[in-house]
Amino acid sequence: ARYIGINDALNARGFFDLTKPVTRLHTFGAQLGGPFVIPKIYNGRNRSFFFVDYEGTRNKSSATRILTNVLSARERVGDFSALPVAQRPRDPLTGQPFPNDRIPDGRINPIARAYLDRYVPLANNGERGFISQPPSDITNDSVTGNFMQKIGGDDTLTATLLYNNRNIQNTTAALPLNLRRNFTQNSWNFVLNETHIFSARVVNQLTLATTRAV
Repeated sequence: ARYIGINDALNARGFFDLTKPVTRLHTFGAQLGGPFVIPKIYNGRNRSFFFVDYEGTRNKSSATRILTNVLSARERVGDFSALPVAQRPRDPLTGQPFPNDRIPDGRINPIARAYLDRYVPLANNGERGFISQPPSDITNDSVTGNFMQKIGGDDTLTATLLYNNRNIQNTTAALPLNLRRNFTQNSWNFVLNETHIFSARVVNQLTLATTRAV
């Protein structure tokens, strides 16, 4: 059995961090192998062998991300008078600047307003900056199994199965903010080998393999 762990308990907060980022990694596993024996039923010593390996990873983390392009408090209510003239919005119906470079409340689409309130955060780092620490959660499980069988004195059959399950959950650090993403992948690899010894100088090996990932 084996275990490796990392924890942020003694870490310090970075210069740009609002709070101490999360850093937690746990890697663990075990191996088991030897001759394949079923008491009173089958004795595979010197003929049948097996090996199984498992490894798991659990990783929780967060990292500071800095956005510099969120809307200011005045711009969120339609007032763009602080922008350079070339960047101030124009009325799409007339092609002229809005009065006092402010979009009237009645001209702001309610869908756009809902999107702004939900996915574009308020600045927390100066007038336009935003600092966040989006979380990430990674889970990974891997299993390897191997079985070898000697057939007579000249043939050996080996079967190997590799399985991996990986799940990633994280939150976007860019706009639109706070979108939760979930990615899962399962993969199977199976390899079958048959080795035949014709002589001390001639050996033949037949390999069949298949892979599946979803």
